[in-house]
Amino acid sequence: MCGDVIEHVPKPMEFIDAVDDLLTENGVAIIKTPNYGSIGRKLVSSERWYYSDPPLHLQLFTLKTLCRQLKFRRFKILATQTSMSSVNIKRAFTRKRSNIALRPSDKKIQENGYVKESKITWKHTIAYFVFDSINLLTGPFKIGGSMVIYAKKQTQEN
Repeated sequence: MCGDVIEHVPKPMEFIDAVDDLLTENGVAIIKTPNYGSIGRKLVSSERWYYSDPPLHLQLFTLKTLCRQLKFRRFKILATQTSMSSVNIKRAFTRKRSNIALRPSDKKIQENGYVKESKITWKHTIAYFVFDSINLLTGPFKIGGSMVIYAKKQTQEN
């Protein structure tokens, strides 16, 4: 499982080769990364899209381009999926990372180490309903902001 890794690597094809070396015969690689072909990126300019932020994200892929690279490296694509989370949508349109808590602030961590729960308001409920509906509608079209590819290592006989 390579979750949100490949976009940070200077030489992603060498990274795929290293994944191939680590997999056993018929092993499956699961690669999750931002989807440059997403509807969120298309609705805003590429420069405003949250994941367009070098030097943090060095390489960005569409579902098609990453699948092509995996096939070129003798992987068989088993399945693909995309999803659009509420955080991805908020990031795509605000581009204000300081407004989005990716990890709890010190103020939210209690003495016992647990994080204080946030109060879910009716606005949150409506927003998550809308985002879940968007996920259902965009799913078949593979245009969500995050993509996952399941690819099987091919042996010489395959």
